[in-house]
Amino acid sequence: MSLARYHEHFASRPPTATVAGDASAWTLFSESAPAEIVSYSPEARIIVTLRSPAEMIHSIHGLLVYCCQENIEDFDTAVGAEAERSEGRNIPEPSRPCMALQYTHLGRYHSHIQRWIAVFGVERVHVVLLEDLRSNPAHEGAKLAAFLRLQTPVLPTSSSPRGRNAHRAYRSRRLQLWTQRQTNRAMADGVVPFSPHRRLTLGLINRLNGRYADRQPMNHRTRQNIGDTLRSEIEALGRLLDRDLSHWLSQ
Repeated sequence: MSLARYHEHFASRPPTATVAGDASAWTLFSESAPAEIVSYSPEARIIVTLRSPAEMIHSIHGLLVYCCQENIEDFDTAVGAEAERSEGRNIPEPSRPCMALQYTHLGRYHSHIQRWIAVFGVERVHVVLLEDLRSNPAHEGAKLAAFLRLQTPVLPTSSSPRGRNAHRAYRSRRLQLWTQRQTNRAMADGVVPFSPHRRLTLGLINRLNGRYADRQPMNHRTRQNIGDTLRSEIEALGRLLDRDLSHWLSQ
């Protein structure tokens, strides 16, 4: 996407706004994003929202299955396939970068955050735990406002009736795969944002083909294995944040 296209996303920004930003579930994991962002905006401030790595990995897998970018629908099997996928085998098409299928790598929060701190400094990287945001949104909103140097607190909102990250499934995989290919092609061609007609068409298809679904709970042994694999990362993050995160290992 060109810089001009990127700026179009902020065309409706109120003239009185003092802060603008965007959000992505994948930027945290990028090796190149910190340097690219600081080059574009040297004074940028980085906000990272985290939850239990096991829960995050489980959710990411569900998202990739829904987007037809993961061909192993069983979560336990997908996590177990990391070794062969690290060698470039059993990669679905279309797919995000292979990194997205390295599920436990995504959960190495401390290593990822240290990469951002190395570029922006610890004073410009703010970490929010989702559990804190849920239990005391006003307090976390006030801390976030102070970090962004705003006069009013920031409060979380959700536009989805079942929560912003409610699990979705498709009715027809063939139709879902077609819409995902249309989206990927448009992004590759640099025609995002979509035209109103294309956005309306794809949005209607997604609504008709998608449905909310209850996700199968994570296998206890898989959860324990993920915790054991990420133990050193979770403990290091706890020290960085001065927080006891041992419950992420025992959930």
